[in-house]
Amino acid sequence: MFDTIRSHPSALVLAILIHLMLVAMLSFSLDWSAKKPERIKSIIQATAVNQADVLKEIENINATKDKQKQQQANELKKLKKEIKRVKAEKKAQQRAVQKVKRDAKQQIKKLSQIKSKQQREIKQLSLKQQDDQKKKLAEIKKQLAEEEKRLITLRLESNRQKQDIEIVKKQTAELKKKQQKEHQRLAKLKEDAEKKRKKQAQEALEKKIRFKAEQDVREKALQAQLASEQQLKDDKEISRYLAIINEKIRRNFLVPGGTSKDLICSLEIKLIPGGEVINVKILKSSGSSAYDQAVKIAVARASPLPVPPNNKLFDRFRKLKLNFTP
Repeated sequence: MFDTIRSHPSALVLAILIHLMLVAMLSFSLDWSAKKPERIKSIIQATAVNQADVLKEIENINATKDKQKQQQANELKKLKKEIKRVKAEKKAQQRAVQKVKRDAKQQIKKLSQIKSKQQREIKQLSLKQQDDQKKKLAEIKKQLAEEEKRLITLRLESNRQKQDIEIVKKQTAELKKKQQKEHQRLAKLKEDAEKKRKKQAQEALEKKIRFKAEQDVREKALQAQLASEQQLKDDKEISRYLAIINEKIRRNFLVPGGTSKDLICSLEIKLIPGGEVINVKILKSSGSSAYDQAVKIAVARASPLPVPPNNKLFDRFRKLKLNFTP
């Protein structure tokens, strides 16, 4: 019991405090209930009040008393609950201590059993180790003999492998030389083929250029021929229209009195599409103003003049220059 108190001093202090509070509350309750009737009696004897005020005061005193009793009951309930909790905690701690003691005893028992088992195993292991060492020595001797035999076999095999390696090296060197020669031969063939291809491409290009140049010459010659033929045709057509225009102007020309029919004047006639005359200008006078004026009148009367329907040819007639003779 004293060990428990020493291990849990806070529980002891708490229990003492709870008991002191209970005693104080009980004392206070007894003093209050004894004094209240005397106070009420003294109030009734000393003061003359009406019955309603007395009843009201009594009710207030009773209500205060009931409230204090309720508070005391609540406090008592809380104290009981705290005491119950402390007791439960104390029991739990006691159970925990007992469990720790039981676990410690079981652990000690287990350790003792383990120690005994280890001692038995060590003793058995000592005997077994001796037998194992003998077996291991015999096994090692056997392995050494086999290893020695294997090393001898490996030496013989190594000598054969060295001979094979030398043969392989020699064959590899010969194969490498053949590959180099073949590579050089293929490179030469490739180079010759590339040169031949370039030469053929150059010849084809030159042939194409010559053919294009010859074709251009033929086309230019043909175009020149066609242009010359077209020019001749256009000149012929222009000459035909000029003759028609001259003839139409002559039909509308009246020779002024006192002038010669052998006079010549140069004039410029501005035309629009359709042959309509929009202006007539004398470029070189015939020497007779009357003759020149008569020519201008004849051109105006002949409007519209016949012109080619082809726009390209009509451009030659927009500013038509003529040497007029009757």
